[in-house]
Amino acid sequence: MDPADLFSSDLTTAGATFARAAMAHGIPVEAIIHPLRGPAGEPLQTMVCGFGPPEAATVLVLNSGVHGTEAFVGAGLQAGVLNDPAGFLARAPGVRVVLIHVINPYGAAWGRYVNEDNVDLMKNLTYGDVISPTDPIFLELDDAIDLGSLTDAAAYRRAQARRAAIIETHGAARVMSALKAGQTARPRSICFNGVRASWSKRTLDSILQRRLQGAKRTCFLDLHSGVGAWGEAYVMASNAAASRARIGQWLGDLAHDLDLPMDPPAYSTLGRASPGVELVAATLEIGTVAFDDAFREAMAFEMHDHIFGGRPDDEVRETRRRFRSYYDPATPEWRREAWRNAQAMFARFLDGLQAWDDERHAG
Repeated sequence: MDPADLFSSDLTTAGATFARAAMAHGIPVEAIIHPLRGPAGEPLQTMVCGFGPPEAATVLVLNSGVHGTEAFVGAGLQAGVLNDPAGFLARAPGVRVVLIHVINPYGAAWGRYVNEDNVDLMKNLTYGDVISPTDPIFLELDDAIDLGSLTDAAAYRRAQARRAAIIETHGAARVMSALKAGQTARPRSICFNGVRASWSKRTLDSILQRRLQGAKRTCFLDLHSGVGAWGEAYVMASNAAASRARIGQWLGDLAHDLDLPMDPPAYSTLGRASPGVELVAATLEIGTVAFDDAFREAMAFEMHDHIFGGRPDDEVRETRRRFRSYYDPATPEWRREAWRNAQAMFARFLDGLQAWDDERHAG
């Protein structure tokens, strides 16, 4: 099979590919229905399946679609795993695998990075009902950008001039830190962390609670795209001490820090859904292209279009296409490279997980 054929460009096809690959090996698939629908009125769902020894104490969780624009990359990697489950676990026979297919189906269907509430799930999956603080510099920057005013190129240029003045005042690193931390003050703006546990957060907690029963240790590997060189498999470990130590041991120099100023660290609260399970976490990114000024323009207009509307339909469609292309180049060559490099990185994780599992027998 051509690895490029593992990947899809719409949620319905991606879901059918996932389900078909699982059922071909007799793996049952659970579907969890989202309360909203897609742009054509189609139902939305998150799917879950697992394979490997049911009694395994060590579990690898492969999660896709936290960011909707990246969902079809992660879904393609999951389809590749399901094409040969036995081969995937050949080097780690003591490990069970759980696949969570598109935890943010609304974002995937509508071509959005965020979810139905404009929430960045990367933050919300950790914070849940906890309201994280908002940096005053973010509010200053948000006032300057004035997302609702971005109706044309001239308005965007004016906003960029105001943004540049703020960066000149505070420094690029300080402004970027405020953006990366996210905010909870303005739900109709960028970098919104949410003020309560989202549907995806509640769904993920429920999945982990059920699927990790009996487990003692798990690695939560969150599949993303956009960071790294073209087609590269680039790993960033959660800044939680246990994750950095364990994944650093497995990957050495291939493990990088997750550059998100979060307290508590990203993913570190997921273990609360399964008390008694030692959880380590990381993102596995597939690199795409450089995020340049044209990306920032597409991102700003995409958010304006979805939240405020009013621009011509053809411009909206072209903006959505450009925005998604930064996360999912969707060429056959890139998809083949993505799968090749992801396979090699999966092997490193499986070797580490099997060694972790062997520790309990040695002890």
